[in-house]
Amino acid sequence: MNAKPNATGNNAEQFVIGQIHAAEFEEVDRKEILDYGRLPGQRIYAAQVDIGQSIYGTKRRVDLVLRCDKYPEGLIIQIKWQQSPGSVDEKFPYEVECIKQDKLPTVIVIEGGGYKDGALDWLHCQESKVERLLGVLNFGDFSRWLQKVR
Repeated sequence: MNAKPNATGNNAEQFVIGQIHAAEFEEVDRKEILDYGRLPGQRIYAAQVDIGQSIYGTKRRVDLVLRCDKYPEGLIIQIKWQQSPGSVDEKFPYEVECIKQDKLPTVIVIEGGGYKDGALDWLHCQESKVERLLGVLNFGDFSRWLQKVR
């Protein structure tokens, strides 16, 4: 079994978490993030959060949820990493359909360049079609975007 895709995916998640820490968000328990009593000005996040059901009726776990003044109920951050050709782009439609039924807005952070031709363009087109999909961002764009989130 090849552990490299999982390792690079974990590295991508750690990069995003590092950016969230740099933006002065504090980690809280993943089981409490959605119910957590938050004070104005408080910036919190949790990783691997169960937020409800997927489009298949199974448990939906997202990479990160953050809460701050701009997103007091929460914002989902999904991280997609694919360095070499693989199946990440085949998961894009599933992710978009789940976002349509999620109660929280979502940002997708995508990096690696291993998706099929046209897949990233398709995903970007969904930003204007899916109300809760706020952005599809690469690492640099995410870092700049996060600095504006207060």
